[in-house]
Amino acid sequence: MTPKYFMYFPGNYRWSAAFVNMLGRAAYGGADISELHKIGRALAGKAAEDDEAWFDACVSVADEVRGHAERFVASRAPCVVFFDGLDVTKEIQYLAGVPDLIKRGISVLVMDGPGTGEAIRFRGLVLRHDYEKAGSACIDFLEQRDDVDGKKIGIVAISLGGYYAPRCAALEPRFAACIAWGAIWDYHAVWKHRIEAQFKASLSVPGHHIMWILGAATLKDALKRLEPFNLDGVVQKMRCPFLVVHGEDDEQIPLSDARALYDACGSNDKTLRVFTSEEGGAQHCQRDYLTLGCATMWNWFEEKLLRA
Repeated sequence: MTPKYFMYFPGNYRWSAAFVNMLGRAAYGGADISELHKIGRALAGKAAEDDEAWFDACVSVADEVRGHAERFVASRAPCVVFFDGLDVTKEIQYLAGVPDLIKRGISVLVMDGPGTGEAIRFRGLVLRHDYEKAGSACIDFLEQRDDVDGKKIGIVAISLGGYYAPRCAALEPRFAACIAWGAIWDYHAVWKHRIEAQFKASLSVPGHHIMWILGAATLKDALKRLEPFNLDGVVQKMRCPFLVVHGEDDEQIPLSDARALYDACGSNDKTLRVFTSEEGGAQHCQRDYLTLGCATMWNWFEEKLLRA
């Protein structure tokens, strides 16, 4: 029976579903429809299971687009380093408010750090507790650019990034402002609870994902590697302005962790912003009201990096 909905590749649900997802994001800057159609033409007649053909077609068109791109060197501007969390990628994060931050006059370096996206999939860089190494590398890179004000580099990271960003800002004094987009306090304790509950908890990934990103052979090994993922004794060293945003109804990380992170932070300029169910944005990392969450954070970055 012919389905009533649109299928770009008739009879191939998986490819069609992925393609429609890409088409739907074109309106938000994810791609141009003509670029996607070029991918579609390249895949015409290919077998449904030929995922190498899918990959090759997407990479070919992406390389063309990159070749067309031009970077305009403007006045030296503030910049924000934007790290992922546990299970997302820089491409997804770009569509989580980055264009709006750029319009405000703040450049953005969107990163797949160790354990996420390209870093682990193509480069084999597993998750590490000393994330300040990645943060410092980003600043080293940005300070070499003529279009970045090296004295006004901020950092934001989402979800598990609530561990990455505060650690970076606490141990790398060149960061001028820091946002924890969703708090993390003791990540070892989080996963100890999840494992003891046999993963019957609100999880954004399958339980074994934590083993893969850590390069661990067993859950016991993964837990051992997570032991240093604790911000107590670290965030007390932070001195730059700090904003923690957290959802009141976050089922993945309790609000108490956000309060612990805020209380321990050594900065004299710190804010805890809790989104309630009444206003929206109360779920994990404001997924239920993304525009409100982004507007709140980007307003704060404007104040700390542009107007300071």
